[in-house]
Amino acid sequence: MLFYQLPVMNAILLPLMISVIASRICDMEVKGDTLKLLYTIQKPGSFFDCKYLNSFRYLVFFTIGQGLLILFFGSLKKFGGFRSEDYFLYLLTVLIVSAVILVIQQTLSLLSENQLFPLGVGIAGSFLGLFSMFFPVPVARFVLWGYYAAFSTVGMDWNKDTRIIHYYEIPFPTHKFILFLAFGVLIFLLCRTVFSKKEV
Repeated sequence: MLFYQLPVMNAILLPLMISVIASRICDMEVKGDTLKLLYTIQKPGSFFDCKYLNSFRYLVFFTIGQGLLILFFGSLKKFGGFRSEDYFLYLLTVLIVSAVILVIQQTLSLLSENQLFPLGVGIAGSFLGLFSMFFPVPVARFVLWGYYAAFSTVGMDWNKDTRIIHYYEIPFPTHKFILFLAFGVLIFLLCRTVFSKKEV
């Protein structure tokens, strides 16, 4: 149940958290209009990379913290029976999906004069990520924010007659994950190029 419910919570909360992180870290240069000054000593591409790494470290801290809390409360409440493989795959997917969303949010924050738009995208992503779980699979594949649950290693079967929920293990979609990684790299390079060509 834990590894089924946590991805759902992440799909709701993390897109908004990522949009706030990207907005706060990128807003200083946008509001201060200091990009011209910065570009005299630094290339736009390396500036984009530094901003991304600065934001990404918060995602690393969050993922490690969430992992430690799972172990802490698990030992406190005497959880048992889950595989260490599920645990590490869960943390890996949280970090990777968040990293791809961060690229998009950072680009929007750097290109927008008003940070309300990137924050609005983060809020919309939270809703889309949640509702994508009710979409048909071919449609849900186009909702980036829903991939927290798409990479889950646990499925759920609810019997409406007995009202009993049965959780079961499902194979990790390795091929889908590799394609998602390739997509993430492509998105990063594309966003970096778009930002580097922006006139300041």
